[in-house]
Amino acid sequence: MVKLLCQMGKKQTGQIIRLARGKYRLRIQSRVKGSKRKSYSETYLGTRDAAEERLEELLKDAEAISSSDFRPKTVDQLLDEYLFIHRPNIREQTYELYVHLCQFIRDEFGEVYVHELTQLEIEKFLVKLSKNYQAVTIQKIYVQLKAALRRAVNWDWIGKDPMEFVPLPKRVKNHKEVLTPEELNRFINKAPEQWRTMWMFFFVTGARPSEVLGARWQDIDFVKKQFNVTQSLVEMKGRKKFDPLKNEASKRTIPLEDQIINLLKAHKKEQNILRLKVGADWEDNDLIFTNLRGGPRGFSTLNKVITHIKSQADISKKITPHSFRHTFATLNLNAGVNLKIVSQLLGHASIKTTADIYLHPDLEERQKASKLMTEMLFKTA
Repeated sequence: MVKLLCQMGKKQTGQIIRLARGKYRLRIQSRVKGSKRKSYSETYLGTRDAAEERLEELLKDAEAISSSDFRPKTVDQLLDEYLFIHRPNIREQTYELYVHLCQFIRDEFGEVYVHELTQLEIEKFLVKLSKNYQAVTIQKIYVQLKAALRRAVNWDWIGKDPMEFVPLPKRVKNHKEVLTPEELNRFINKAPEQWRTMWMFFFVTGARPSEVLGARWQDIDFVKKQFNVTQSLVEMKGRKKFDPLKNEASKRTIPLEDQIINLLKAHKKEQNILRLKVGADWEDNDLIFTNLRGGPRGFSTLNKVITHIKSQADISKKITPHSFRHTFATLNLNAGVNLKIVSQLLGHASIKTTADIYLHPDLEERQKASKLMTEMLFKTA
């Protein structure tokens, strides 16, 4: 075992201890002003030169922390500053999402000093999350932590980003269920009458659930027979509010056929009758689809109603409000509707998004493609 000593000033000392070929123990001792001497060590895999470079980085961090005008910052303090900096530049809904995601980080590392956070601890944290949360959620937490640590580097709180070599967790594509025309008809027929028009509107427009729940009567042009998508309903921590759409592509016009126009007219008459019964307690939001007092319907309520209708319609597939949008896209694409048109109707910013998410040829379609290629091959042979 070979021991090498490296010193930087009187307040920090560093050691490299060779454990085996390509494996070193890095150890530093540092004294922060007004506190006792502290030790830190980590195992490093790599060349001796690389190990020495890593030790120098650790010593620089220790030097900064021990300086008279600096006090070590915790991860909680870092996230407080990070959120404070971002708040004026993002929507309230986005800010609340950031706060929610950062809470996962606080729960794990809140009281840890930023300069003591290591790559290994972060990787273990991500593995821990993977046992209970989907990859898409873990990716969002990863992005927040990485962005905050980059700020810490820029503010000279730390010398190096411990997430520099932490890979982004892979996102596993979830299989999105598509209803067949027969299943869709069974679902609609078993739906309670006061919900039926809404489910049909979901399917024929392909709109996002938030856009359907945020749809207003002023968004329906009964003369031109079209739905102008202008706002969405968002729900955070049990609070519902209406937000502008997230991008220009989401602001779109969706044509409506006579049958849907007639259903909407009948639905409006029923709603006016309900409004008169409720009287002054009616919430006048101009919404097309409301609860019994005129307020917006909630996402959790939609899921409960779907579960009930599924059992009545004998459908075993996992269905969510988004399933109608996916069914709309998939059936249209399989029927030969131009990809660009479907993308515009869905409100996607690019055709690639539509193709990546919604274009899923089923087994029958793949078999058709295989048969076509085989026939062409043997015809020319």
